[in-house]
Amino acid sequence: MKRSIIWFKTDLRLHDNETLVKAIKSSDEVIPVYCFDDSQYTTTPFGLKKTGSFRTQFLLESISDLDSELRKIGSGLIVVRGEPHKELYRLAKYYEVQKVFSKKEVAYEEKQTETLVEKEL
Repeated sequence: MKRSIIWFKTDLRLHDNETLVKAIKSSDEVIPVYCFDDSQYTTTPFGLKKTGSFRTQFLLESISDLDSELRKIGSGLIVVRGEPHKELYRLAKYYEVQKVFSKKEVAYEEKQTETLVEKEL
């Protein structure tokens, strides 16, 4: 059985989600995951929060909506908190997945996180 994880990051929808379509086509089972990355909830050297309260509230509502939509089709969203490379490795090992799908990022920090995840897996 081909089992995969889809790592939801910024594209928190089911409709018209290219990464989800690829995961479904390539897998017998897809496990949806969202990881609250601790590094995104720190304070910058300038004294500003990386993720403010309004953005955090928006994320919480979006993740809740995504989970609700997944439950309507017989699934659900696994939500974890920590360092994505460690959390995704832990989940991949636990669920014995063969592949992790995620949307490719373009921003510097997000690309660094992707690289860490790829190395860990």
